[in-house]
Amino acid sequence: AVPGGIFRMLDYADMKFPNVRTEKGEVELSQGSYIHLMESQDRAQRKDAFTKLYDTYYGYRNTYGAMLSGSIKGDVFGAKVRKYPSALEAALFEDRVPVSVYDSLLDATHGGLPELHRYMALRKRVLNLDELHMYDLYAPLSDAPIQMEYPEAQRLVLEGLAPFGEDYCQVLKEAFDGRWIDVHQNRGKSSGAYSWGCYGTHPYVLLNYQPGIDSLFTLAHENGPRHA
Repeated sequence: AVPGGIFRMLDYADMKFPNVRTEKGEVELSQGSYIHLMESQDRAQRKDAFTKLYDTYYGYRNTYGAMLSGSIKGDVFGAKVRKYPSALEAALFEDRVPVSVYDSLLDATHGGLPELHRYMALRKRVLNLDELHMYDLYAPLSDAPIQMEYPEAQRLVLEGLAPFGEDYCQVLKEAFDGRWIDVHQNRGKSSGAYSWGCYGTHPYVLLNYQPGIDSLFTLAHENGPRHA
């Protein structure tokens, strides 16, 4: 747990990234803004964001290596002390997942690689690129990528979840109006999104909303019935 806490403090709070020049001016690069920058139609901008993000991480490679080593040693030590056959079995025990299921998942993933490679080849062809790079994987394949601000996303989520009934949508409206959702990225805020709560309170949702369809899907997912 200790290396994980150190990682979060370094990655979310202490790490600072350079700005990226976009068509709208200088934008501060962060884990929250990175994917949105990767969705730009401007390949030079995507490459700039990709290079600056990973160059920053590379500058802390020794620190991250030490954290990874400490985390692995901690997992192995914990598994041995608790008499698990391996650190893998210790990690799977809480969810009662057999190692065979884990191995089957890996086998299925490897078996699907030809389809992934075929998709990458198709993406390269549609984007008319001589060589496909990591910073091309989120680039839009159409000339008119869907863009929407947060209020429009709220409206569409309410409309999409309407089949769950008036009571459900009323609670969702309360979530939107009652500040249950931390919407926008901020310095020191973790990346990604999640929904969490405890007994006696409503759930809270963390987002890093960017004006695009991926953030719309994330908003719907975190407020969907699975998290209710």
